Amino acid sequence: MSICERPDIETSSEGYAGRFAGKTGRYLLRVQENGIRQMLKGFGPGSTVLEVAGGHGQITQMLVESGYRVDLFVSPGACNRRLESFIRNSRVRLIEGELNRIPYSSQSIDVVIALRLICHLAGWRAQIAELCRVARRAVIIDYPCARSINILAPRLFPVKKAYEGNAREYALFSDKRLDSEFSLHGFVPAARYRQFFFPMVLHRMLNRPAFSKMIEGLARVVFLPQYFGSPVILRMDRD
Repeated sequence: MSICERPDIETSSEGYAGRFAGKTGRYLLRVQENGIRQMLKGFGPGSTVLEVAGGHGQITQMLVESGYRVDLFVSPGACNRRLESFIRNSRVRLIEGELNRIPYSSQSIDVVIALRLICHLAGWRAQIAELCRVARRAVIIDYPCARSINILAPRLFPVKKAYEGNAREYALFSDKRLDSEFSLHGFVPAARYRQFFFPMVLHRMLNRPAFSKMIEGLARVVFLPQYFGSPVILRMDRD
């Protein structure tokens, strides 16, 4: 992976944060937060959590309030100012550096979390290896799944770009592909949470969170997100 790859600079920007503004944005983040909570079952207060490329701060407050000891590892300058109070009050420790060289010893952190990262890296395999090296018990990532409406992403991207303005292209992954990659480092799948059946950009365009919640709920009743949902939050445990 090139040391110049710093996708978290974009995800920590105010422009990116604007995607999750308003009631619809809060709904989307709540679904993500609920998924992360499920992935963290079995980790009690006091467990150490390293959030790699977590400068966007989407789950930081939840992690701190849950009693975890949280470190953020980000690219230089890739930390949203909304996190300043956590850092200033020593509730979160901030470390900057190149994402593919995490400055922690092997198996030194209970759980390593990396959101909005893997799908934007050319060197995603090297990044997974580094996440696994540092994690003592588990790695949690998210990814856009190929077995979903994302299969139409190349055709829908112009629409997404026109609406969001700062949309970026991203790689799709199959469950099998990631399971195979993590297995090379001694990790096995522990849980998956498929967040949405309908594309997130559609929910933003509708801007009717109650309606979004209803249609996603109906889709879940007939198991559509469980089989075809995306993005997927994945927890891999050290075998």
